[in-house]
Amino acid sequence: MQGVRLRITLPRSCVVGSDRTPRGVAGTAAPAPPLSIIVVDGNPVDIQLIRWVLDAQALPYELQVIDNGDHALDVVDHLA
Repeated sequence: MQGVRLRITLPRSCVVGSDRTPRGVAGTAAPAPPLSIIVVDGNPVDIQLIRWVLDAQALPYELQVIDNGDHALDVVDHLA
């Protein structure tokens, strides 16, 4: 059985109690930019679980799913 490893790093502005929380008009918090998340996994059940967890957090996110390891390496090379 393979384990799923998920690492989500939130921008500092999304962390409760952050000393640098951006403020909008009249002291309301500005909307956080969507999190950009890349997942390399070929199992649709795992992807659904990840989406479920992210949706439960009520944070905006962009999820890119890559189900091919070679393609994932190409994406990482392109980002570097």
